[in-house]
Amino acid sequence: MSDMRQREFITLLGSAAVAWPLAASAQQLDRVRQISVLMGVSASDSDARPRIAAFEQTLQDLGWISSRNIRIDYRWPAEEVEQLQKLAKDVVASGSEIVVATGTAWVQAVLRETSTTPIVFVLVSDPVENGFVASLSQPGGNVTGFSDLVGSIGGKWLQTLRELAPRLNRPAMLFNPRTAAGHGSNFLHSFEGAARSFGLTPIAGPVRSAADIDVAISALGYEPGGGALS
Repeated sequence: MSDMRQREFITLLGSAAVAWPLAASAQQLDRVRQISVLMGVSASDSDARPRIAAFEQTLQDLGWISSRNIRIDYRWPAEEVEQLQKLAKDVVASGSEIVVATGTAWVQAVLRETSTTPIVFVLVSDPVENGFVASLSQPGGNVTGFSDLVGSIGGKWLQTLRELAPRLNRPAMLFNPRTAAGHGSNFLHSFEGAARSFGLTPIAGPVRSAADIDVAISALGYEPGGGALS
């Protein structure tokens, strides 16, 4: 993510988290409100701290100051994928008034635990297709947010890959089934459809670790016309 897009992401995230629904009670600034933030990256990720700093600065610009009228509880599910549902349950039970969830799997986990606590999502794949919202213009329910990731982009990725490797005939899509909703089905379906329309043989490549990625790419390297998207 470029620096400019990262700033836009943080600004929109901060605005969304504050505007819906905390702004409705902005007059109660003497009360400390609680937001839980489920991060879709590891706590050791080099981009994590700058994003948090920008997020908190945006909140402050909008009148919400950490430890004064708002408390932010950060969780790092990326480090405990197998414990994701337990973390979601703990977050809902903690009494947070808003849950900010970055990532499709995190939104799904929280929705299994509550239909009333407001959830603001970012960086999710196709929120309409996944059933998070009725539509982007009128989300309904207890979920809102924004996303530029729709299922059809899988086909666009393949078009780009073909431009880079015109002789490609067996493209593969790599995804982590533990974190990609529906085993990456939203992107995978359009990827496979596009591949077949080009007369190519699509390959689904579930990977669960960096070592698996190396193995999968090495295997493709031995196949004439092999190439991967992840």
